[in-house]
Amino acid sequence: MREKIVTCPECKHEMTERGFKYFHIKKTHKMDYFTFMLKHGENLVKGKDYVVCKICRAKCARLGGGHLEKIHGKTCDEYLKEYPNSQLHCGDFSSKQRDIKRDQYKHDPALRQKAGKRSYKSEFWQMLPIPEPRAEEDYLPPPITNSIFTHEPSIEQAVILLFGQMCDKYNITIEQFWSHKFPDCKGLIKSKKKRDRYIPIYIEFEPKSSNVQKHKEINDGSWKKTSPLLLVCWEHDSKQLPKGIVVLELKTEIEKLRKIKV
Repeated sequence: MREKIVTCPECKHEMTERGFKYFHIKKTHKMDYFTFMLKHGENLVKGKDYVVCKICRAKCARLGGGHLEKIHGKTCDEYLKEYPNSQLHCGDFSSKQRDIKRDQYKHDPALRQKAGKRSYKSEFWQMLPIPEPRAEEDYLPPPITNSIFTHEPSIEQAVILLFGQMCDKYNITIEQFWSHKFPDCKGLIKSKKKRDRYIPIYIEFEPKSSNVQKHKEINDGSWKKTSPLLLVCWEHDSKQLPKGIVVLELKTEIEKLRKIKV
């Protein structure tokens, strides 16, 4: 799609709308977009179409995500501590961005794979045709584990599903799963020393770490053939595991994430 061509009202140069808005006005006329447009009679409303930075009085569509960080070296939280109850973005900013992205996703599904996880998650969630309950009592409380479950996982398949939600956090990808074989799968973990290089790692899933002692490979020591071995469990309740087995207790990891978000 060809970009729209516009004419600068001051110097009469023609250029793309994006070049006019983000480059020409700033470099040639030494103004921000909203000040320039107000100067030339554009009907813009403060709060709805733009917000004013209380530090430098610049007019922006939003302050966070660019202006505060690059110009003033501040985060949104630091700015709000100095100027409580300040508006960080204009009223139309969120709705315009949502409409633009929804239209892009509608006509180009491939963008879902290219977009970041946060963008994909938020846009996909917004597009789900699920009506809101009419009564307050029809809503349910949030998951107790702050994850994809409303309850603590009690079976191995649930632990696998929960780890799949979190494995990217540990730079681990799954290469192969086995059924009725110890361990459950082979993964790849990112190297700490070499960029874009991975190391094989074997993973066993159990609801409780003590369950792994039922496997004969643990008792006869043959598990060392599949070393390094990562034991992923919901609850680490055993102190008799052989040395060399790395235990990842998801219950503890979930609690850490909960504290960070709070």
